[in-house]
Formats: sequence, structure tokens, C-alpha cells
Amino acid sequence: SGVPKCGVTTGSSPPCLIFQGIQDGLVPWNVSQTLKEAYKTANNDACALILFPFAGHANDIYFSGHFNLVFVYYMERFMYLVH
Repeated sequence: SGVPKCGVTTGSSPPCLIFQGIQDGLVPWNVSQTLKEAYKTANNDACALILFPFAGHANDIYFSGHFNLVFVYYMERFMYLVH
């Protein structure tokens, strides 16, 4: 299907927070979904995936004001939960 298999995720892999744009032309969103599923398969719940329906690649750089508010909001909460 064009999505690489993730073979490096284990139960002791570090926490992972993924911000992914559905409209990303460089990294398809299902690659991020595969990584999240690999964490789940390894019985590691320390991975969260946040999908942005209208975002492309690197929207945090191009539209920093809009996206950084969301990034910081979820990143703070994620760090609190996995700490």
C-alpha cells in the first residue's frame, strides 16, 4: 500500500506525539497512523496522533500563529500525562 512497516517500536519506546496534516503532500497521514498502531501493537500507550484536516506539511512554520496555539495546547497536556 506504499506505507512502510514500522519495525523499531517496542514497549519501551519513548513517548510520541504526532501532529499530522491530512493534506500533507510530503508525508501521507497514514504513515503517522502506522506509527501510532505500531505503538499500540507493542503495548505502548505513550503515543498520540492529532490529525489536522486542512493542514499540509510544515504548517506550523508557514502559519505559525494558527497552528502553534494548538501545538502548545496539546503538547503541554501530553507531556503532563506521560511525565
